[in-house]
Amino acid sequence: MALSGAEKQRRYRKRHFGVGGTRERLNFEFGIAAASALRRLAGYYDRSMTQIIEMLVQRGERRLLGTLSPNRRRAYLGVEPRRGQSRRRAGKARTKRRPRAAPIARRRRASSEKPRLKLTT
Repeated sequence: MALSGAEKQRRYRKRHFGVGGTRERLNFEFGIAAASALRRLAGYYDRSMTQIIEMLVQRGERRLLGTLSPNRRRAYLGVEPRRGQSRRRAGKARTKRRPRAAPIARRRRASSEKPRLKLTT
């Protein structure tokens, strides 16, 4: 007996989004200009919009990682130093840290101002 469309979809989701899957579902909105540009890029490169987004994110991350120091790279990737390893390089003289400046008081937003865009994961 042939599988129904719903059963095929259920199996696909279990295979790709379940435990040990290779995909994660994200739900977000684009501005009209960005969505149009994404469609043009996908058509130009003959790829899906998902593949274009993945390519741009991976390129951006590689570029960022190339600019970070080893310590900042580990912090970005969430990697802690192995046991027995110092956070600072051996032989490097320890310098005295300058005290931090007092935090700047946050300006209260007028009710007519639009809230700033927050990028959260």
